Formats: sequence, structure tokens, C-alpha cells
Amino acid sequence: MSVTASPAAGAPSSPRPVLPLWGAVLAAAAAGLVLTLAFPALSWWPAVFVAVPLALVSLIGRRAWGAVLVGFVFGAALFFVNLSFTARYLGAVPWIALSTLEAALTAAMAVPITWAYRWMPRLAPRPWGRLVALPALVAGLWVSREELLGTFPYGGFPWARLGVTQASSPLADIASWTGMSGLSFLIVFACAAAVECVRRGRWRSWRDARRLIPALATVAALLLVPQFPTTDAGSMRVGAVQGNGPAGYFDARQPYDVFRAQLAATEPIVGEKLDVLLWPEGGVDADPTQNAPVARQLDALAERVQAPLLIGAVTQRGDEYFNSSLVWQAGADNPVETYDKRHPVPFGEYVPDRWFYRQFAPDLIDLIQREYTPGIATPAVDIGGVTVGLAICFDVIYDDVIRDGAQAGAQVFMFQTNNADFRGTDENLQQLAFARMRAIESGRSVVNLSTVGTSQVIGPDGSTIDALPEGEPGAMVTDVPLRTGMTPAMVAGGAVQSLLGWGSVVALALVGLLVRRASRGTSSAPYAGYDEDVGLRLAEADVRDRRRGVRTQAVRRAASPPLPRRSRRSARRSSSSSSSSGTVRRSRSMSQCVRATLSPEWSTSTTVSPTRRTASAPHVRHSQASGSSASAAKVMTVSRPHCVQTYVWLARSWNTTPSSLCRLEAPSRMPRRLRSAIVWSSRPLRYNVLTCAHHPNGCLRMRFHSRCSGLCARFLRRDVRRTVAPGGEVSAGGRRRPRSRRRPGR
Repeated sequence: MSVTASPAAGAPSSPRPVLPLWGAVLAAAAAGLVLTLAFPALSWWPAVFVAVPLALVSLIGRRAWGAVLVGFVFGAALFFVNLSFTARYLGAVPWIALSTLEAALTAAMAVPITWAYRWMPRLAPRPWGRLVALPALVAGLWVSREELLGTFPYGGFPWARLGVTQASSPLADIASWTGMSGLSFLIVFACAAAVECVRRGRWRSWRDARRLIPALATVAALLLVPQFPTTDAGSMRVGAVQGNGPAGYFDARQPYDVFRAQLAATEPIVGEKLDVLLWPEGGVDADPTQNAPVARQLDALAERVQAPLLIGAVTQRGDEYFNSSLVWQAGADNPVETYDKRHPVPFGEYVPDRWFYRQFAPDLIDLIQREYTPGIATPAVDIGGVTVGLAICFDVIYDDVIRDGAQAGAQVFMFQTNNADFRGTDENLQQLAFARMRAIESGRSVVNLSTVGTSQVIGPDGSTIDALPEGEPGAMVTDVPLRTGMTPAMVAGGAVQSLLGWGSVVALALVGLLVRRASRGTSSAPYAGYDEDVGLRLAEADVRDRRRGVRTQAVRRAASPPLPRRSRRSARRSSSSSSSSGTVRRSRSMSQCVRATLSPEWSTSTTVSPTRRTASAPHVRHSQASGSSASAAKVMTVSRPHCVQTYVWLARSWNTTPSSLCRLEAPSRMPRRLRSAIVWSSRPLRYNVLTCAHHPNGCLRMRFHSRCSGLCARFLRRDVRRTVAPGGEVSAGGRRRPRSRRRPGR
């Protein structure tokens, strides 16, 4: 008898979940809560290496709806805590709505990750597939989830990105090479590779330490790769003013109160030598392009400080409103240059589909009177011969704004923001973490200025050069370093982002298509009854066998329900007439794969003494019969150079049809529905693993002839709880127990 198998045979069709559903839900909730610790204000960046593995383990082996539930719990635990600042003044409605939306998108993108864990091991069951290809696909899908949250709906809200957690860590430097999305990819890859290393099972020799290479190499790259260097281009003396005026929606104020607060906070630095005077977003609470008195005061201020002004104000052109950054110079046709905010905040600066959402929260929707229009200008202006990159408030969280500014030749970035609606929360610190990552990513200094704080000058390496306390008016004059030269993140960051994010979705679709094509027409996949790790190892061994020219294939156990136990009398009657009826009762010590319907052609006892070769298969040697007519198994030993492995074939009848992936070629006198149980020794030169025979008492006897490997022992501990022999009971470990005084029939 010979066995042939197609290349698709191997891994389980659906891996078993690492955790039960209730445990996965708890793990996902814990992962989301732990991940919030990595964001400011706590900024415990190592927490990501606990949160990400918990999130991934909770998705392994899940079905689609189970993955949706687990993903939603993870997203809710993360965003309901991380976005709690939205409820500071606006109440619970926007907080619940935004957090629920982000959690729902997270749940939707959890399904592709669980599909990756289901399909990739079937397509690539070898170690490189488990330790490299699978973690790479999972990490790419994690990045694609961040991309989805950053683009959908209404332009997205890419707030809780994994790379932002590393703003104050030694891992941030690699973002200058890969961008923030690349940093997220590497973190998830290291965590996923570590998870697969643990799932591969215990170590049996020092060679198993090779499993750690992908994870350790990634961590080493994160720690050791330095920041990409940029060229020093001198410095720029910047005066930054934090007025701490009533700039929030719910602040009690009179017209021009914010403007007056900025003027008052500027007075201490009037007379200082400046290259530019920077005010925050909304620092002028009037339109200077249409308000002549305000324009005259700005002209006078520019004369006094003898430097250009870079201010923030709301401007109107026709029927459209813009959140603008204006360059104002004394004696010029002002504004000299204008940049309009490219990404206005939905439900903050404009209301999409106002007619629809007003039905649910009319009071909140009516607070937003103006509808800001997105700008299309390049986020860079020229001030005194220096190109300054710009970002207004939440523009800083969008990669395209920073990348376009750097490609326009920006030598320094100036971010203007207004955090007055989030006083006393972590929002300004999280936004500051984005600004710090942008400095490292672009290799440029960043001046992050807020109306109420936190305002800082950040160096090209992410270090803090100068700062103003939160919630207090103040001004700082700082010599800000200038840089030229483009980092790889600014040159190819968009391509890397698309490749990692959306490319992984395409890769998952191709993997699913290949797996579906390989398993077409298969009623049940091989090894479906085995533990996932054991099944994958057997599949890897099959690949090795095919490459070495050995046409053998291990076939899965039965999935049909166990047979009922018989009485002592029926068992004896069955054992005495086994050659005629061919029926063996199921042993109470065996799993459901042990039951069999015996054929008379197989009713000769066998021992593991391979002495005879067959003419059709010279590499297969069959064992010799020992003379007893009561045994039920045939042992076939496959010999190769430097390796002897023993297969135990049981002739039996199954309720399931044979798989097209595992075709049995047997003589016509043999039962048509055949399956085989395998006890595999993964170590070479272990020789005879066990003997399988049918004892007259109706039980199936298995006895060890030599020590087997850990894989074999684990297989037997699950499937061979106790094996009955005339001389006593032999456990899975091969130790002989005291002989029972019960009669053999029991």
C-alpha cells in the first residue's frame, strides 16, 4: 500500500483558538487598557510589548464574528479611555460617538488579522512561514487598520497610532527611516514573531533558539539603528507667544479678548532681536484681511519687533471660511503668504451631513456655526529666506501635510494649535507627542505653540530645547536649529505607508485565494483533529519527505462520534469472533480515533522488525507476522539515509469520505474507506516507536520499544491515556505500572 499527497496537505483548516472566547474578550480588554498606558501623560512605552501580544493572541483561531467581538472590545477599551478628553466640555455624546466609531472600525479590521492566522500557516507551514511571513502579514494588517482609521470616514482621525507611543523611547529614531507607519509595523512584527516562537512549542535543543532570530533581529534594529542624519543649516531666532486667552467654545469672552491676551503676552519680548514672531492658532479672533483696526495693530506690532509675524486667524473669502496661517510684514501688502488648514476637524470645524446629525444632537450641532473649507495650498511659507513648514492643530497627525512641507524645502516646522477646549486633559500632551515624532521623522526642529499650552521647541533629535508652562501666559525667545536634506521617511514614506497598509490587504487576498484553490474539493483537511502545533509540524515533515522523494503522507484522525462502551460479555464475544465480524470495541483509554472495523486480511500479529522489502516500493519494508491471529495492526517502517521513522497503519472504516488531498492506493480486497493513525518520531534514528496490537480482551494495546521524541510523547499523552497489555499497563511515558488484579475483561 502506498500513499500520495498533494502539496496543499498539511496545516489545519482552522487553527484552534489559543484562548476560549470569554478569555479572548478579557485579554482584548486588558490589551486595550494596557495600551493606553503607553500614551501620554503616562508614556510607559514598553507597555506596547505587552498590549500587542495580548491583542494578537485573542484573535488567533477566532471565527469572523468572534473576531469582530474581540476587536470591538479591544477598540472600546483603547478609545473610550484615550479619547475621554472629548467629553471635557462637549459632554458624553461626542465622546461615545467617536469612541464607538473607532472601536467599530477596529472590530472590522480584526477579521483580516484572524484570517491571516487561519490561512498563512496552511500556505506556508514551514518555520520561515510561521516566524517571518505570518508576522509580516499580521503587522501589515495592523498598519492597514491604522490607515483605515486615518482616512475613513470624513478624512479619518489617525489619533491612537502605535508609533506615537514611542515618542520618548529609544525606538523612535528608526521612524526617520521608515516613517511612523513603518515603526508601527516593526513593533507589531516583533510581537507577532515572539508569539509564534512561543506557539511553536518547547525547546528540545539549542538549535531551537533559531526561532528567536526574527523577533530579536527586529528588536535589535529598533534599538540600534540611529536617526538618519540631516545637514545643519544654521539657526533661526523665534519668538513664540502663548497668550492663554479665552479661546474655547465655552469660554466667557468679549470680542478681541484673545487678541488682547496675545498682545499683552508679547510685550515682555518686544525689543528682542527676532527673525519671526509666532502666534498660535486663533491668536487673532478677527479676520485681519477684512478688519482694518486689527490690521493696523498688526502692522504696528511688526514695526515694533522689527520682524515678520506668523499669526493664526479665521479668514473669509466669498462665502467660504478658512482656518488660516498668515505671514504679516510691516509696510507690505498683507498678508504676504497664506496657508489654509488642510484637514478641518469633522464635527469641530465643520459638520458633514448636518441635516442628518442634527436630528440626534441639535444643541451640539448648532454650536458649530461656521463651515470651514479645506485648504489646498502647500504647507510651507518663506520667512526671511527660510522655508518654514506649517501645520495647524490636528494637521500634525496627518502624514501628507508633514511630508509635503518637507518636500517643499522646509528647514524648520512651526505648528500652531488651540487646545483651549481640552484644558486639564491629556489631549495637548498627546498632540505634543505627535509633534515630537514629526521632528524625529523629518530631522527638523519643531516649534509647537498653543494658545493655552503645552508649548515647546523640539530639536531635530526629539529633545526639548525650550518650553512654556501649561495654562499660563508667557513668551519664549529661542535659537531654533535649521536643517536641510531629506530623510527616507520624507522621501518614500508615502510608498512605504501604502505598501505596508493597503499592500497587506492585497497580500491577504492572494493568500486566501491560493489556500482556497489548494483546498478545492477537499472534504476535510489533514490533521484537523490534532493540536495546531502538532499538525503544522507533521505538515512540515511531509514537505521534507516530498522533497527527499519519499511518497508517504500522514492522514488525520476520525471526527465521527465515539462508539458506546460494551459490556464484558459482548467485548469477549467480539474479541473471539474478530476474524469474522471484524469489530473492535473502543477502549476507554483511547481517544475516538482508535475505534476500527478490522478486515480479515489484517488479522495477523506484527512486530517492528523490518526485514522484507517490497518490489514496488524498495524504500518501504514491512514487518513480519508473529503468529498470533488476534492482533489488528500492521506496522510499516519507512527507511531513509540517516533517518528511520515508523508508521502504524490501522485498517478501519470511517464515516467520512477520503480526502482528495490524501489518496490511498490499496488492493481491491482492502476496505475502500481507509484512514491511518500515525505516531511520528521527529528525531532521527529513534527506530521502533511502538507496537500496536489487538489484545483478546477487546482493547487496543500499544507498547513502546524505545524512547520517542517530545512531539511523539505529547501526541501519545493526548491520544493514549492508558494502554492495556498482558503484563500490566504501559503509560505514555513508557513506565510499567503494577499489574492490575482485575480480570482481563475489565
